[in-house]
Amino acid sequence: VMTVSASPEAPAVTIEVVRRVVTEMSLLAMVGLSNVSFGLPSREVLDAAFLAMCAQAGISLVNINPNSQMLAAVRAACDVLTGRDKRGFAYIDMMKQSGPAGAKSGEKMPPVEAGQDVTELLTQAVLDGDRQGILRLVDTALADGREAFELLDRVLIPAINQVGELFDRGEYFLPQLITSPQAMEAACERRQPMLERQAQSAKGVVVLASVKGDIHDIGKNILALMLRNHGFKVIDLGKDVATGKIVDEAEKVRADIIGLSALMTTTMMEMAGVVQEVRRRNLTAKIVLGGPLVNESFTNKIEADGYANDSVAAVRLISRLLDQGV
Repeated sequence: VMTVSASPEAPAVTIEVVRRVVTEMSLLAMVGLSNVSFGLPSREVLDAAFLAMCAQAGISLVNINPNSQMLAAVRAACDVLTGRDKRGFAYIDMMKQSGPAGAKSGEKMPPVEAGQDVTELLTQAVLDGDRQGILRLVDTALADGREAFELLDRVLIPAINQVGELFDRGEYFLPQLITSPQAMEAACERRQPMLERQAQSAKGVVVLASVKGDIHDIGKNILALMLRNHGFKVIDLGKDVATGKIVDEAEKVRADIIGLSALMTTTMMEMAGVVQEVRRRNLTAKIVLGGPLVNESFTNKIEADGYANDSVAAVRLISRLLDQGV
């Protein structure tokens, strides 16, 4: 790459060459990029910016200073943004200062060896979000005579609670908050009778929905997964759900909790309509709100029963409301 101080057009030409090599010729491209900043101050900043531009163009390999923390960080960030590091596990492992001991996020466990405690390995599989490894561990535990519900109550649920604690401390992030419950769900689904018994002894019935006009449901979906893995029976109505449908379903299934999600100020007031209809019908279900703009003041204003700013807090709130007696 020609230095930009001598050839101002050189970086743009290089980016276009990379793009055409990758998209039109279906080849891999490699760039030794540090020469782009030669003769200029703070070269690392220019190198990092050019690295990001090359990544967007589809570069496969770059020759950079391996001792540069800035370039390493930008490379890791680019891998997340371009989909090379799906879920961002490599980025998280690089950036976090400390975390639980054991395998890095997303790594698969080796086979169980004699003398190893399978329950400890199950806990680690949940923490790592290892959906494949956890299936083998569940089979091993059940073959050793462990009861399915013992695994659920004494191993899996404490493990998912630990994920919540790590999230609260800033040691775990959204990818782990998604993949850990998925691993736990895979463990539960390994034995269908376990699911049937869990449904019969559910802690409570929760109806979830994104309110009318709101098409955002990522947070709600994570909450549904978390609640199911804490022993709740969850009925997820999806997104853009009318007030009547939410309340009808809650009345039909005798819901203990109605969880409402809204991302936008224009849809938040739909929550008030649900609260009013629930009160009008004299239903006993408690109403829990969620969404980035929801706060205690708004919750009190529409006379809902509580709000949570993330799925971990929502599980705790719902558990507390049920313990108080719905």
